[in-house]
Amino acid sequence: IAEGDLDPTLVLVLAGELTISTGGVWLGRAGPGEIVGEIALFAGGLRSASVVASAPSRLLVLDALGYEALRAERHPVAIGLEEHALSQLSNRLRAMRDKIASLAVGTPKSVGPPVGFFRRVAATFAGTHNPEPVRADGGSVLQGSRIFEGVPRDLLEPVAARMPALSWEPGSFLCREGEAGNELFVIATGEVDVVCQTPAGRVERLATLGPGDAFGMCCLLQPDQPRMASCVATSAVVALTLDAVAWESLIHEGDWVGSVLRVAMIRALAESLAYANAQLALLDLVREADRSHSLRRAGAGIEAVGGYRGDQGRPAYFSKEV
Repeated sequence: IAEGDLDPTLVLVLAGELTISTGGVWLGRAGPGEIVGEIALFAGGLRSASVVASAPSRLLVLDALGYEALRAERHPVAIGLEEHALSQLSNRLRAMRDKIASLAVGTPKSVGPPVGFFRRVAATFAGTHNPEPVRADGGSVLQGSRIFEGVPRDLLEPVAARMPALSWEPGSFLCREGEAGNELFVIATGEVDVVCQTPAGRVERLATLGPGDAFGMCCLLQPDQPRMASCVATSAVVALTLDAVAWESLIHEGDWVGSVLRVAMIRALAESLAYANAQLALLDLVREADRSHSLRRAGAGIEAVGGYRGDQGRPAYFSKEV
C-alpha cells in the first residue's frame, strides 16, 4: 500500500507482519488477525499511510465492490467489519493521541485551562447562554455532511430523528477542554472555532468548522477521555446532537440505519486519524527544534472533522490575551 494512492481495498493479515508509516514516520505494525486499509475502504479510497511487508505475508483482500455486496445482503461479515473498523480506528486514534502528547511540549493533556479562562473567552463575544432546543431539518443537515456523503435521504431520517437540534449564541461553548463529554455535534448553521489554551494563557485556534462539519465523535467511543479542545460559537449556531444513549441504541443495529451510522463514524474517525498522522509527522520533524512548543496541543484537532477555513473572519481574541 502506497500513501496517496487511490486504492479502496482492505486486507486481513493471515500470516506474517506489515509495517505502517506516513511521511517516513513509523506508525505501527499489523500481524495475524489484524486488518489494514479500512480507512480507504470506507472513506473514499485515498491511502493515508504506506504499508510494507516486513516479513513473508499472506493476506485476504476485500475491495469496495465486495464490501458493498456483503452490505446489500446485510451480511454478518459486513456488520462485523464495520464494528471492527470502529474499534480499531478508535484504538489507533487513542494511541496516536498519546504519541502526539508524548512528543509535544507543554502541560499534560488531562490538565484543563485555569479557573476563569472560559468565562474570559466567552466575555469577548458579549455573553453566553445555555443551549436552546430548536427545529431543524435534520435529514438535510446530515445529507450536507461529508461523513454521510452518498447516503439516501430516507436512510438519514431515522438517524436525524434521534439527533435533537440545539442553538447557541456567539461566545457560547458547545464543549470545553478538559471536561468529560458524551455528545457528537453536526453543525446545521453558523460557525464554531476549535480552540485550546496555550502555556502563556492565550487561545490557540486549531480549526474553524461550519455547516455539515462534525466534532466530538471521540467521546462516544472513548467516554473516559477528557475533551482535548474547546468548541466556541463565533456566530449564532444550530447543531444536531447525538448523545451516548442514542448512539448505543443505533450503532449495533443490523439494519441499514445501523450501517449508515457506523460507516459515518468510520469516515469521521478516518479523517481524524489522517489529520493526526500529519500532525505526528510534523511533530517528529520539529521535535528536536526549539519551536516545537507551538505544536504542544496539536493532537486536540483530531476530534473535529470539517473545513479548516484558514484565517478568514478570525475573531479579535486570537491576537491578545483573554
